[in-house]
Amino acid sequence: MSGVLKKFFGGESLFVNRFTNPTRQSLQVVLSQSTIGDIAEAQVYENNLCFQPGAYIASTPEIKLGVRWAGLASWFSGEGLFKLQASGQGTVFFGAYGGLTRKKINGDFIVDTGHLVAYESGMKMSVKMAGGLLGSITSGEGFVNKITGKGTIYLQSRSIDGLVQFLSSKV
Repeated sequence: MSGVLKKFFGGESLFVNRFTNPTRQSLQVVLSQSTIGDIAEAQVYENNLCFQPGAYIASTPEIKLGVRWAGLASWFSGEGLFKLQASGQGTVFFGAYGGLTRKKINGDFIVDTGHLVAYESGMKMSVKMAGGLLGSITSGEGFVNKITGKGTIYLQSRSIDGLVQFLSSKV
């Protein structure tokens, strides 16, 4: 049932592979993702990490994966109703489309929708219009994410929606 919740609400795979090394020799697992971009490693201790759909790649066995309600505003802006949440103590690997930037914030931080990859669960994410109603409509910007709190966020340099819009204008 946990896999079903992560698949439909967290945007992740229904099944997760588990790799073990029964030998005494050092072996290697190579991680990859479906989009072209960076892969990051983060330690999860006190603060859980919330991921945008599709960002999670792998984790150590001590990490527990679950879903967290993101809100109707998040769904309305195209960010999804739920976020995948990694808790426990261990290492988690996640990916981005394009470059991945780690940023510590204290207070409010505004980021375009589609560019936020992960954030600490103690922070509050909300969605708002990029400007006033007229400015948001005429600029084509629409909505942005507002992250409030103290902690670490991870941003991607590109967005899948931006690629889709670019390609659809060429076809």
